[in-house]
Amino acid sequence: DLHSTSRRQRQMCIRDSAYSWLIKYGITKDQVDIGLFWGRSLVADGEYDKAMSIYAEVLAIAKEKELYNEAGYICTYIADLYDFRDMQKEARHQYEEAQGLFKKAGNIKSHVFALQNIAREWAFFDSLECALKYMGIADSIAQQLNDNKVSSSLDNAFGNIYLAMNQYSKAEYHFLKSTSLDKENELYNTNCLIKLYLQVGDILKARELLYTLPLDSSEYEYCLLYTSDAADD
Repeated sequence: DLHSTSRRQRQMCIRDSAYSWLIKYGITKDQVDIGLFWGRSLVADGEYDKAMSIYAEVLAIAKEKELYNEAGYICTYIADLYDFRDMQKEARHQYEEAQGLFKKAGNIKSHVFALQNIAREWAFFDSLECALKYMGIADSIAQQLNDNKVSSSLDNAFGNIYLAMNQYSKAEYHFLKSTSLDKENELYNTNCLIKLYLQVGDILKARELLYTLPLDSSEYEYCLLYTSDAADD
């Protein structure tokens, strides 16, 4: 309503003023932090061009002051925004910059996820061998972490790449391994496995997994439709 819109506009005006003051007078770390926060707030409000401008401004500050970790996050947010706007090539370039910055900062986990993001962008362009190369680098670095959640995410990504390459046994192995490492990824991996079994024509396995999904989930309805269609073919 009109009252809510007016209140939101006042809040944005106050935040704009606070950001402008910090950029002009604030301590460097505060400048970057408030810029990150403000940029993400703008994205949430659909102000994409303004958010990109803020990100570019604070990225320059972070690089100048050698705040490599913060700069890596800013590049990641810029890349995510490009991805959201279907600008995958630009997104990949930002993820590439992010991984270099995280490497300089010694942030191993973020370095690994940046490499995984690069692999995803290459896969989008069907450059699957290139995607596997980056995943191999990410997996090698991730061994230093001994973090099951990170490894589970990587295995799911490997599975999706191998699925796109029609290397079904490798894809199945990685999806199952991903679930064994982190049960929180079980639903997503189950969806991937159902898709895999449908592609190879194993309707019984697909349906068996289908019935493990929550009945009220959108995934259940989606997969039920496809298993039914496949059975009718």
